[in-house]
Amino acid sequence: MSTDKAYEQFKLAALEVKSILIELDENIHPSVDDIEKLGEKINVLNEQIAIYKFLKGQTELSPSLNLHLKVMEKTTGKEEEEIKSAQAISQNEILAFNASQPGEIKSGSNQNVKKLELNLNDKFRMINELFNTSSTEYNLAMDQINSMPDLEKSVAYLNELKNLYRWTEEHEMVKQLYKINQKRF
Repeated sequence: MSTDKAYEQFKLAALEVKSILIELDENIHPSVDDIEKLGEKINVLNEQIAIYKFLKGQTELSPSLNLHLKVMEKTTGKEEEEIKSAQAISQNEILAFNASQPGEIKSGSNQNVKKLELNLNDKFRMINELFNTSSTEYNLAMDQINSMPDLEKSVAYLNELKNLYRWTEEHEMVKQLYKINQKRF
């Protein structure tokens, strides 16, 4: 997000707070709903102030880098839940399963997953069209996608990126990214 866009959102949030304050000033006894509405708008304004302040003070990193990290927290949170549920299986059940399957080694994840393969033109096109000309954001996203152990998790991450960058389903490069990702598995 650019500082100009953040500033516009900051101004809009401030104008909404101002309009609610004017409405409250006209009422002798504002309702609880009116006060809650004001509180919500003030919270939005505080968030916009924090975003604008951060962007103004930021010089090297892209603001979307932090958003990528938040997206990864969501997806890794799901993985942690799966790990916890897997750990809930008792040791006896694991030993019984292994005893019933002599000589077989089962693996829960696909360790032969390939990395995304893009030619140079596609790489630059994705950087320009999908990642707002930020190679840092592109590289971070590709590293995260390549670290995903299965198709479901990588598609979930791509969907989060699609929401983050407001990609459209019809965009040629979005379709290609999903297709290349699917070929990995």
